[in-house]
Amino acid sequence: MKRYLLTVIFLAGCAPIAWDKPGAAQSEFNTCDQCIRSRTGNCHDQCMPPSLASPGTPSGASGVPIATEMPQDEVHLQLYNGIFAVPVVINGAISIPFVLDSGAADVQLPADVVLTLVRSGTLSEGDFIGESSYILANGSTLRSARFNIRELRVGDHVVRNVAASVGSVSSDALLGQSFLSRLPSWTLDNRRHVLVLAR
Repeated sequence: MKRYLLTVIFLAGCAPIAWDKPGAAQSEFNTCDQCIRSRTGNCHDQCMPPSLASPGTPSGASGVPIATEMPQDEVHLQLYNGIFAVPVVINGAISIPFVLDSGAADVQLPADVVLTLVRSGTLSEGDFIGESSYILANGSTLRSARFNIRELRVGDHVVRNVAASVGSVSSDALLGQSFLSRLPSWTLDNRRHVLVLAR
């Protein structure tokens, strides 16, 4: 535990961390659904005419059901240091604004937040899982302590056992792929400043 705390304290003086490549690819949709969503015009060749579809279950030419509107939750973004951030509750104990960063491999917490969680007993020695190397925007590599967050809550969505890393005190909390890739889907509504999460 002392080794990880020393790493956290050391990172308090380091520059903010940038992250490497994005996570998993977007899920694919059937041809009819893609045509409808693109709003490019006539989708007659890709979809069965509505008059031929059986009532109650719209389906495409192949008989495959057309994707219907999924139930979803909306989380309003908060203006934080000139950017919009997502309010996230960590281990049911503390709520802080996170910058949504699909290019970050892991969730990242600033060193001072990690120290606060350790002092309050929300993080324990058993939560630390070693170190990992991260590639910065300038191409250099930085090692950082990694730990397990038992629970992250965004709106009504709870994801358990999320891998996270420690950033410098001056860095932002980042909501990276170790959280985002475990959601069914998510989108941003920039006009309304809302994060839309599928249930």
